[in-house]
Amino acid sequence: MKRTLALLTLAATVILVGCASGPQFGTAQGNISPLAEGKGRIFFYRSTSLGGLIQPDIRLNGDVVGSAKPNGIFYVDRDPGNMEVVIGTEVEKRLTFTLSAGDVRYVKCDVKMGLIAARIIPTLVDGKDAAKEISDLALTGSK
Repeated sequence: MKRTLALLTLAATVILVGCASGPQFGTAQGNISPLAEGKGRIFFYRSTSLGGLIQPDIRLNGDVVGSAKPNGIFYVDRDPGNMEVVIGTEVEKRLTFTLSAGDVRYVKCDVKMGLIAARIIPTLVDGKDAAKEISDLALTGSK
């Protein structure tokens, strides 16, 4: 009995350690600064705690902009142009798209199990679909 309780406590700790912390996006959304003229905004989010200990950096056009934190969301504003998102664990996964001035794009960090560890795969998601997933996520901020 004591062993089972210890294992359950350890499992809960591992899960919670990997979760993002910050204000709930649905609550903090009204405090996000408006998009500057001539810029586009990209939200990055991970809507699950599956593989929570795996939190790779997210690179946008070669620059680290944040990490794929479980149940977390952050955003960056960029000049219009071609974008390349790269997220790497045991294998690097890439996503390319074009950002126009005034665009708001959503990149979901999907979790898939790999041979050794979870893989985080960037996927472009429509704003309406993203809205269903992001309101309960923690606003983590970018790097």
